[in-house]
Amino acid sequence: MPLAPLWRGLGGNYTLDYLIERPDSVLMLYPDAPDAAAQLRAFLARPEFDEVRIVRYTWAQDAAADPRRLVPLLVELAAAPRANREETDYVVDAYTLHATHAGHVAAPPFEPTQASFVAADGATLALSGVQPLRHHGVQAGHLPSGGRGAVGLEWRWERPPATELRVSLRLLDALGKPVGQADSLLVDGGGQTPVDDALVTYHPVMAAPGTPPGSYALELIVYEPAADRRLPLNRAGAPRDAAPIGRLAVGAPLD
Repeated sequence: MPLAPLWRGLGGNYTLDYLIERPDSVLMLYPDAPDAAAQLRAFLARPEFDEVRIVRYTWAQDAAADPRRLVPLLVELAAAPRANREETDYVVDAYTLHATHAGHVAAPPFEPTQASFVAADGATLALSGVQPLRHHGVQAGHLPSGGRGAVGLEWRWERPPATELRVSLRLLDALGKPVGQADSLLVDGGGQTPVDDALVTYHPVMAAPGTPPGSYALELIVYEPAADRRLPLNRAGAPRDAAPIGRLAVGAPLD
């Protein structure tokens, strides 16, 4: 259950606690917490579970509790969508966990990389690591043709970005032609992003239907949507605004 930051002041006591028959089967998660992804992966890896439901509130600040869509992104690595139910003020998304789900939510190590983007105010956003996450039935670093995976990005920056920033992850073929693209939120510009420690964000990556099996370059773009502006890379030589951050293998579509 994704929670908005305003509920932190309750100290873990929620008005719906009395409705929960088995508290150990419910994860109330702050998606903006630094350890949110680790909490969710540990919860999904429990072997006694065979299904999972995401309860999303649709009113007030709770409607924006998970702006990066972290919860469904990670759940869909280990589970298949089953049903959706809309109620007053909330929605329930049901998933069936794959039989081998516990092995598909473990996080592989980050692959070191170096790329620095320069924001409009001159602050540097430095990318230090990339983490391809494993989808059910697919090895880490692989994508099914026509499918979606996820990538973790490890960042450090001088100060919190002052405006909303988004990332675009693109798969490129040998000629540099995009064969898949997924855009998602990096920071909302609220000035709450930590700067002292490494920050890990998670983002979808996609291969278009009909993409032939093979190895493809993964390219990262950071942009400011309000100004329709890409952030340039902080590097000598010809100006660039797209950073190569690794390769992904595309395989056959999943059944």
